[in-house]
Amino acid sequence: MENHVAPELKPVYEKLSEGWRGDEAEAAWQRDRLAMRAPQVVLAFAVFFTVYAWDFIMSLTPRWSSTLFGWWVFMGAFLSGIAMTALLATQLRAKYRLEAYITPHHFWDIGKIAFGFSIFWVYQFWSQYLVIWYANLPEETWWVFLRFEEPWRPLAFTVFTFVFVLPFLGLMNMFTKKSPLWLAVFSLIILSGMWMERHILVMPSINPDQMWVGLPEIGVTIGFLGVFGWAVQTFVTRYPAVMTADALARVGGHGH
Repeated sequence: MENHVAPELKPVYEKLSEGWRGDEAEAAWQRDRLAMRAPQVVLAFAVFFTVYAWDFIMSLTPRWSSTLFGWWVFMGAFLSGIAMTALLATQLRAKYRLEAYITPHHFWDIGKIAFGFSIFWVYQFWSQYLVIWYANLPEETWWVFLRFEEPWRPLAFTVFTFVFVLPFLGLMNMFTKKSPLWLAVFSLIILSGMWMERHILVMPSINPDQMWVGLPEIGVTIGFLGVFGWAVQTFVTRYPAVMTADALARVGGHGH
């Protein structure tokens, strides 16, 4: 550590490495801990976004309700996380020359996940829409019709195209999933589509007669992107982006 850590970061690294038991023991301990924590984090994330959907979106129209709405909003957030992970992987690989650690096989795997959850997002949408359409109850259909009629109709179909149609067609083959360029492009398309989806979930309930995007919406988006980018940049400049043992031994990653 003395030769590879900046002086101002040595106290932090000493605290993190306190009680070090060796590479194999630490790797096994981390693997077991993450295997236990991952399901807990996913469940907490799902519960949080379900309540978030009820309190911040569905509450704008208290006379309308859907039992699938919270799950649909959660899956959209999950898909956004996958797309952002893929985008960051492509950018960090090029910036920090991590070709030996982030391989086309990794891109192929996350591309398949993005492809699958894009289909699952539209499945959730269709499951909600089909029940509302089949029942044809006025207290349910008005919420959907509002977003599929003017002036919101073009934005609604743009969301459908960006989140499902383009990723479905573009990520269907192996080449685009393994290509950093194309994976980044389709990740940006998904993220843009999910931003528009959140916009169309909220704004028609506030101002149904006019489609608009104002300074508050753009400013909040830029602000959160700035904070997120600052957090990622701060982390990768303070801590290793790959396993230190692999980097010192000058070996690459482990593929899948």
